[in-house]
Amino acid sequence: MTGTEIGLGVRALEWIVARLGWWIPQLEFVFDPSDARYVQTTFILRDRIAHGQSGIAVATIAVRASLLRVGLRTRGHKSVDDVRVELARLQPPVVATVPFPLKVAHNQSEPLTLHPSRHPAQFVEIAVKADGNDEPVTVQHHVQPIDISLGPGEYQFTLVATGRDVSAVERTFILSIDLHGQPRFRATG
Repeated sequence: MTGTEIGLGVRALEWIVARLGWWIPQLEFVFDPSDARYVQTTFILRDRIAHGQSGIAVATIAVRASLLRVGLRTRGHKSVDDVRVELARLQPPVVATVPFPLKVAHNQSEPLTLHPSRHPAQFVEIAVKADGNDEPVTVQHHVQPIDISLGPGEYQFTLVATGRDVSAVERTFILSIDLHGQPRFRATG
């Protein structure tokens, strides 16, 4: 087989994949900051310590918070099993234990099965920010007991999704935190 024949075969295969791409299952990250599902208002539980005349009391209260999430969907004609999402890189490095699995919304267990959809089938929780300037932005993850709180600055999150019989997909997002602790989350590219 000559180099020309190989080149023709590669171009023919690229043409077929381009025309039938909808047929081949693929994982895809989705993010739309104008959609309330991606920057969701929720409530989280926080312990509050009160010092009184009778001693110290700890109360768990619900605090309003912003939950920063990305969607994950499958394109193609069939479902994808064994889907996992992890934080592959965090720049600047603020924790030595990357990669680690990220938290899937509504505490669904991993691995996931995603079914073909035009819309996100699942949401992956990236970070949460409780209301109040003294509250840190905290990375959501399944690794315990690591607590990753981020201060003001810009952080680059590189996420990787894998699944059975599909190529891994990687996407980078930027989390900017201003001096008042307010986060802004956006996709790159």
